[in-house]
Order: sequence, then C-alpha cells, then structure tokens
Amino acid sequence: MADRPPKKGIRRLSPVGKPPRPGRKEAPPPRGRPAEERPKAEQTAPKRSEAPRKSGGGAPYGKGPGGKRGKGGKGGGRGPPRDFDAVAETMPPEPLPILAPKERRMRVFRSARTDDAYGKAPEDRTVEELMRFGVIILDKTQGPTSHQVVAWVRDALGIEKIGHGGTLDPKVSGVLPTLLGEATKVVKPLQGVGKEYIAVMRLHGDAPEEKIRAEARRFIGKVRQVPPVRSAVARRQRVRRIYDLEVLQIDGRDVLLRVTCEGGTYIRNLCVDLGKAIGVRGHMAELRRTRTGLFNEDEAISLHDLIDALQFWREDNDQTPIRSCILPYERAIAHLPRVIVRDSAVDAVCHGAELAAPGIVAMEEGIQKGDGVALYTLKGEALALGDAVMATGDAERAESGIVIKPSRVLLPAGTYPSVWKGRMAVGG
Repeated sequence: MADRPPKKGIRRLSPVGKPPRPGRKEAPPPRGRPAEERPKAEQTAPKRSEAPRKSGGGAPYGKGPGGKRGKGGKGGGRGPPRDFDAVAETMPPEPLPILAPKERRMRVFRSARTDDAYGKAPEDRTVEELMRFGVIILDKTQGPTSHQVVAWVRDALGIEKIGHGGTLDPKVSGVLPTLLGEATKVVKPLQGVGKEYIAVMRLHGDAPEEKIRAEARRFIGKVRQVPPVRSAVARRQRVRRIYDLEVLQIDGRDVLLRVTCEGGTYIRNLCVDLGKAIGVRGHMAELRRTRTGLFNEDEAISLHDLIDALQFWREDNDQTPIRSCILPYERAIAHLPRVIVRDSAVDAVCHGAELAAPGIVAMEEGIQKGDGVALYTLKGEALALGDAVMATGDAERAESGIVIKPSRVLLPAGTYPSVWKGRMAVGG
C-alpha cells in the first residue's frame, strides 16, 4: 500500500527497516526515555485516543434530544442537560409599577386656567375622534397572527393607520392593545411596558415539586435570551428582566406558571431554559397574555364585540357600546410620569419647541433628569412625549431654563391658539 502523504503540521517517521527517501533527512528519535526504561505504569497507560470517554456531559458529548449526536461523536450517555447559563443575575422580587395603577402625586408650580373654547377633554371626544385618537384592547384568539387581527380591525373601522402594542404568535391568545390613527405614535412606549403571562410548561420527565419551585425562583431577575429563529428581530443575545415567576399548579409533567416580565421577553425560551435547569428539559405547551402595562384581560373585548358595537352605532346611533370598546389613547401612556402644560405653551410644543419652566403648571414627583415623561394639557389631552432636562425639585425652583425636550408630538398643531414668540423654547 502506498504511503499516504503526512498530514500538515505532523512530522512522520520513516517506516521501520526502510531507509529514508532520497533527499530527506532521517527523522530524529522521539523525545523522552525509551519505553523499556520507563516505569511499568507508564508503559501500560492507554494512549489518548484509547482513553475511555467520560459518560454524560450533555448534548455536546453524547446524544441530545431526539437521539441526535452532539460534538462528542461515538459513546457517551445522554447525561444531564447542557449548561444553558440563562440566569445572569438573581434578585429578590420587586413590584412592577407599570402593571398596577400608582398614586399620582403632582407638585403644583403655579395656578392656571384653561379656555374651554380650545381643545377637548379625552372623554368628550366624538366617536369619529376616538377612531383617530383611540385604543382598543382586543382579546386575541388562537389562530390568526397579530397582523391579521389588526388588519381586520382596520377594515371594519374604515381607517388607514393602525398598530398594536406587542406581537402575539398565532398559537398565543390574550391582550393585544390596538392603536388607531394618530394613536400609533405611542406604539413604542407601549411596547416597552411590562407584560404578564399564564403559561403551561410541559416537562420531558418527572421532577420533584420542590425542585421545580426552587429553580423557578432562581429565574427571578435578569436573564439572557436569544430570539427564536422565527422572529422579527435580529438573533443576538439580549438581557431581559423577570419580575416574578410563580408556579401556580403542577399536574404530572404540566406546570402552570404566571410570569411577570419586561417587554420583549420570550416565554418559549424561558420554558426551555427552566426545563434545562430542572434537569429533565421542557417546552411551552400553551400561553396567554393576561396583562400589558395597565391593560388587563378583564377589559379586553373580542372582535365580535367590536363588530356588534359598530353595528349599533351605525344603524341605531347607539354610541354606548362603541365608546366602551374604544378608549382614549391617553390610557396607553398612563404609566409615564406626567407634566401639565399651560394653554399658552401648548401650540409651541406642538411645533416642536422645548418647554421652559414658566410653561409648566404641575409636574409629577420623583422625575429625574433623563427620565421619559408625557406632557398633558390642562384638559388632560396627551400633548407630547419628551425627556426631562431637570428633576422635579429643580424645575420647581427654576424661574427660567429648559425643563422638557419633546421627542414626539402627539397633539395636532393649531388645536390651541398660537401666542408664543420664541423659536426654540417656550415658557408661556
């Protein structure tokens, strides 16, 4: 048999009893002591390639889920699951203010009056205006995608602009806030609010209840996740916060969970990681979203309810059902700190001007520099979203200077009279 060419990086010795090939130097003798001079234990030690493999080691070294082999090739039992490294930082449970109404403590800077001739309180809007500045809390059913659901709502209402506050997979049901018309401007702050889910995790093996509950508690805190293959975002690792993870019920291998988490958390990934931590693996069998920010499933309506309400309004001129279905879009940003603006400064902000201290009537306590805030008129209309340049205490003491930099104007220009003169900053 012809000699095979030596592999790159490996020095090959000439065959025993044969002279080296012409033009080649004879290979030097191997390093170390000859075999006959070494201790007996070293002579009988197996070579590295003959050493027995360690059993276990997870999918990289043996068979993984479904009988597929990992990197280990032959041999190796299934062993414990792979180290998933999902929990980045453990922390005790903490309250989530954006999932529950909190007491608003406003600090009034100065007295002011509003002119009833301009603007309108959110509850006084007509049905047509609600379709332009409203939000519908839908109870999405299993089957259609979120995009299909909002498209049906768009066609039923006869509007052009529509959006939703967080995608739900076709097999997932629950709360789906749907924003109408100009209300789509608040999609981004709504998508970032906390969410609450009820999930069924199905384990792939039996596990003691104490182990399940103990591992679930470990996931409260920050976790690292990579979005699934079928997702609308880039598949790179990111950190999300789990505010609470409660085991509600255990029935055999089915575990009922209540998850309170940061927006953008993948519950499917969470169930997979929790199953690995328990030691038997698992997957998400069912999922329902029960809360998005301050919206919960108790006030969610079905598509059938919406269609019926539209028929009552269009055919019988009965506005009561449709008004209960379409809420003012101010509800979608109710979790943000509030800043009340006087009438004389409203139109300036509508044109993008920065808000100075004299233009503020009241400001919520606890606002710090850099916090995102929502600006409101004296009638309660959402005026704009912005970033605080001063904390509440500093703004109260200031007689001049920029306090809020608007980032997104919500109220149409011209709703209030233009009485400002400055180009960049307005103070009333």
